[in-house]
Amino acid sequence: MPDIHQQIINNTELGCQLPPANVVILEAGNKPSSNEGIFEACDMFLQDFNLDNNQYIDIVSDEAIFRRTIHYLETHAYTRIILGQWHTSKDMCSVLITIFSGFGIFNLAAALGTKFLDKLEAVVDYRSTCRVLEMIWFVVGVAIHIHLKKHNKTIEQIINENNNLLKTWFLYFKWAGWWKAHRIGIRMGNFEMQHESLSAFAPLFPVAGKLNYASSVTFFLAHLAKHPELKELLKHACSINLSREKHFFAFDEALETFGVKYVKQNISGNPINTEQLKNQIKAVQGERDRIDLFLFEFLDDNVAYQGDRAVKSRKEVTWDVINQLIIAFDNPTDNFLFQDISGLSDMTAEHTSEGWARLFNCYSIGEERLNAILKQDVLKSEERVATGRRAKNIGHHTIVNMKKSHKNNRGRNRGRIQNREREQHESPSNIIINQSSNSNPFIFQPISINDPQHSFNTLPNPNNSFDQNINALNNTLHNIQLNSQEQNAPSQSNPNAEIQSFPNNTQITHSPSDLIENPRPTKRIKRTTHAQELQFLEPLVNNTSEENINNSIQQLNNWNITNNPSENVWDKQRVIKWVQTRTRKDRLAREKQERNN
Repeated sequence: MPDIHQQIINNTELGCQLPPANVVILEAGNKPSSNEGIFEACDMFLQDFNLDNNQYIDIVSDEAIFRRTIHYLETHAYTRIILGQWHTSKDMCSVLITIFSGFGIFNLAAALGTKFLDKLEAVVDYRSTCRVLEMIWFVVGVAIHIHLKKHNKTIEQIINENNNLLKTWFLYFKWAGWWKAHRIGIRMGNFEMQHESLSAFAPLFPVAGKLNYASSVTFFLAHLAKHPELKELLKHACSINLSREKHFFAFDEALETFGVKYVKQNISGNPINTEQLKNQIKAVQGERDRIDLFLFEFLDDNVAYQGDRAVKSRKEVTWDVINQLIIAFDNPTDNFLFQDISGLSDMTAEHTSEGWARLFNCYSIGEERLNAILKQDVLKSEERVATGRRAKNIGHHTIVNMKKSHKNNRGRNRGRIQNREREQHESPSNIIINQSSNSNPFIFQPISINDPQHSFNTLPNPNNSFDQNINALNNTLHNIQLNSQEQNAPSQSNPNAEIQSFPNNTQITHSPSDLIENPRPTKRIKRTTHAQELQFLEPLVNNTSEENINNSIQQLNNWNITNNPSENVWDKQRVIKWVQTRTRKDRLAREKQERNN
C-alpha cells in the first residue's frame, strides 16, 4: 500500500506554495450551536480586520457551522464561506461504509485484520478508518486488474458484464478512489484535486442518507461557481502546513488537531457558567508548550510530526485476501470470502437482484436529488419539498443489527436442537394410549387413574427408539382388562406413570376424589363459572375448612360430569382462588358503600 500511495503522490502536483501561515489564537466566543453565537463571531472577525465594503472575508468551518453561516450571507454580502474539507472527508468514509455495508465490506475489513468493526462503522478514529478503507481499496483494485489481465479484458468492459459481484467492487474501487484523491488533495495542497473529487463524490451523500452534507456540499459547489475569485484564491491556499514539508492539513483539521482537541482534553470539572468556561479555555490556550508548535513554525524549526508514522506491514494478509477476491470474481456464486468471515450474519444481505439494482442505480438517483436541492434550496427556482429527503436509496446494515440477527438465529437453531433432543429422550409417562381396532394411529390423551394391579413395572427405556417404546406399551395394554368406571387405589410404584386402557368410544371421566388431592395439570385457559355452580361455592365464603372445600369440589365435578360436557374441572387451587376473588369483591363493595354514605 505505501508503494501505491507514493506513486500517486509522485504524479500529483504540489499546491499551496506559500510562506508559513500566520496563526492567531482568538478568545473564546459564545456557543457555536446557535445562529446568534456564530453571527457574533463573524461580526467580531469583520471588526478585527476592519475591512472595506468592497473587501471579502473568507470563513472556513465544519459542516455544522457552515450550515448556519449560510444564513449569515443573507445580510452580509461581502462574506464568503468555505466548507471544511477534513470533516467532509470523514463523512465520505461513513458514506462508503454505509453503501457497501450489505455487500461484504465488513467481511473484507475482518479478513484484513480489523478487530473493532463497530468502531470502524462509526468512524471513531479517522486515521484508522482511512487505513482500513485504503487497504480495501488497494486489494480490490489489485484483484480487479489481475482478473482483467487473466481474462484479457479492459476495465471499461466491467460495467457491461453480468458478473454482479465484480461490478459491485468495481464501483467501490471507483468511488473510494474519488475519496482517496480528495484526501491526497488535502495532504498535497492541491485544490483542483479536492474540488473535482468532491464534485464526483457528491451524489453519494443523499443516497446514503447524509442530508446535511448533501445540502452543504451542493451549496459550497454553487458558492464556488458564483465566486470564481474564491476558487482562484483556494488554488494558492486550500490547506495549511504546520508540521513538515509537503504534508498539509485542511484548515478545520489543523484547528481540531492543534487547538480544539487540546482544549477539550485539558478542561477539568464542570463549568458553572459561560464566563468560567471562557476563562478555562483562555488558560489552556496560554500554555507555553502548546503555543511552541506555532512559534517554532515561524522559525522554520518544526518539532512535531517529523517522521512517517510506523505502520504495521500486512503484506501476507493482504495478498491472501487478494487471492480470495480473484477466486470470488471467477466464481461469484461459490466463494467463501463473503460468507460470515467476521462472525456476524447478513454480511451479504444485498446480494440479491433487488440489492444490486439499487446499487447500480443509486448514483444517477443521487444526481437527481442533488439537482433538486440546488433548485429548491440554493437557486430557489422551485418550491421546496422536504418529503423523502432523508430517505436512503441503498440498504444499510449496522453492526448492532447484524449481531442481533446472528444471535437470534443461533438461539432459534439451538432451541430447535434442544427440543428435538428432548422429544427423543423424553419418556411418554403421563399419557393414555387408545388404539382403535379400525385404525392404526395412536391417540394420546392425559389421564390420572391409578390401579395397583396393573401398574407398569417396566417403564419406556429412553435408549430405545420411539417405535420400540410404543410397541412395548401397546403389548402391555393388551394384558389390562379394566372397567372404566371402577375406582382404584393409588399405585405404590409410580403414580404419575400409570396408564389405563379404555374400550373404544368410551368417554374419559375424572374422579372427583382424585382431583382433590392430585389436580390435573392443565394449560392455563379461561374457564367460566356457571350460575348453577354458585350454589356449591357460596357456602365457602363463610367457611373455608378443608372438609367443606373437598365436598364442594366433589359436588362441582359431579355436576359438570352430568351437565357440562366441556370438562369444566374444579380443583382445590381453583376453588380457593374463587373464594379469594369473591371475598375481595365483597370488601370493595362494602368500602364503596361506606364512602358513599
